[in-house]
Amino acid sequence: MEQKMWKSLITMRYDIALEQLLHKKEYNDICEQQKKTESRVEELLQQLSKEDRRFIWQHYEGETAMENLELEAAYIQGLRDGVRALRFLGMFEEENAF
Repeated sequence: MEQKMWKSLITMRYDIALEQLLHKKEYNDICEQQKKTESRVEELLQQLSKEDRRFIWQHYEGETAMENLELEAAYIQGLRDGVRALRFLGMFEEENAF
């Protein structure tokens, strides 16, 4: 149950973060560069055998999955650290409650 709650919270926060990224020049520049190189990468991949292409795609899918899990873990740890900091500051005590 707790895991489901965290996943739901992360998904909501991810959507908000992505919306904010769409307004950042650095992010948009990277997206544009990726679009420009996508067709060339596809051309290069087509020169490989089907087996080699599958191997490369599996590798990069694994990298992406690993990075997503790492980011999720870092986000959850950040939330926990934030709650601990607020507790330390006494923000959850009745007289200090926001």
